[in-house]
Amino acid sequence: ILMFILFPLLSNQQYSYAEPIGGDFKICGDDCMLVKPPLEHPQLKDIFFENEAYSLNDANRKSLKKMAEVLKNNPSWVIEIQGHADVLGKDSLYAIALGERRAQSTKMYLVSQGISAKRIHTIAYGKERPFCFNSKEECWFKNRRAHFRVVR
Repeated sequence: ILMFILFPLLSNQQYSYAEPIGGDFKICGDDCMLVKPPLEHPQLKDIFFENEAYSLNDANRKSLKKMAEVLKNNPSWVIEIQGHADVLGKDSLYAIALGERRAQSTKMYLVSQGISAKRIHTIAYGKERPFCFNSKEECWFKNRRAHFRVVR
């Protein structure tokens, strides 16, 4: 499965297989290259939003201040902020726009805490990648999130 995830991330070259080597993957075709998969870091915890909202609350700001310190202590890291929405929104385009606003407001706060904007990439998934699937408020709340990954 990971092979199918990694292949679209690579260049135009065709690669025939992925072989795990430690925590990395050796991707081979005519030539081979070593690829580091994105890192889910335990100190980069999701932050959650109220329905239809993208503004940061006090709990979000507190969590992001801690995250900024982690990023300052790891200056080589580049992160991706993924903006997500629940299924309650109007339509998919609206949910993607809301996810983008969530990712951007999160990025801007980290920048205000001294993290270079060049180290932060954003992407919006809207309701396309839910954390959970049931139809309860607790699940919907978990889907209204900004998720973080170390990409380099």
